Amino acid sequence: MAEPAQNRLWLLQLDLASLRATKVAAEKFSRRKERLDVLINSAGKMYDDYVITVDGLEQTVEVKWVSLIPVCVFTPVL
Repeated sequence: MAEPAQNRLWLLQLDLASLRATKVAAEKFSRRKERLDVLINSAGKMYDDYVITVDGLEQTVEVKWVSLIPVCVFTPVL
């Protein structure tokens, strides 16, 4: 009987309010050359003020929607 595979959890924390940080994190994961079985993409946050990010976007829009683009584009193992 084959031995069960070791369960591995790798946490990659990133700042979704920065497209550059999101791209860097996705590229970092891609270099690991491992398959991604589960992605918990939890970016829930409410902002009291209207804030513009370093990318020139409203913070809620960038964190919840725009920052997902680099994750999908630069992580072909999804």
